[in-house]
Amino acid sequence: MQEYLQFLMANWWLVAIFVVVVTLLIINEAHGSKKGAKKCTSAVATRLINQEHAQVIDVREKAEFKSGHIAGAKNIPVARLTEQDPQLDKDKPIIVVCRLGQRAQTCAAVLQKHGYENVLVLTGGVTAWRNDGLPLVKK
Repeated sequence: MQEYLQFLMANWWLVAIFVVVVTLLIINEAHGSKKGAKKCTSAVATRLINQEHAQVIDVREKAEFKSGHIAGAKNIPVARLTEQDPQLDKDKPIIVVCRLGQRAQTCAAVLQKHGYENVLVLTGGVTAWRNDGLPLVKK
């Protein structure tokens, strides 16, 4: 126990940084939960796309979208999505995608305000999709 205390005293700045990072992670997760958007993994998204014909909405900018996106995804950048209702099928699940998942959280909340109920955010975004070995289409 004495060794732990010595380490903490000698490296107080590391401990402080660790506490700040953990606090920010908790705040980020709480913020996403407060918006009410459910999250899904690449595996769940794949199942929803294949079995329930989920609509994939990619909210990245056009250049990002062209560099690689999920097959069948519709590109509706954040700015355009926040300005108008995208007129999506309310009977099918909607998976909102961005590069890492941050913009998608905001857009999912906007879609829910437009009356879409079954809205999910791809956890980790296109980056996680790619890291899971799933294909991306380039246009």
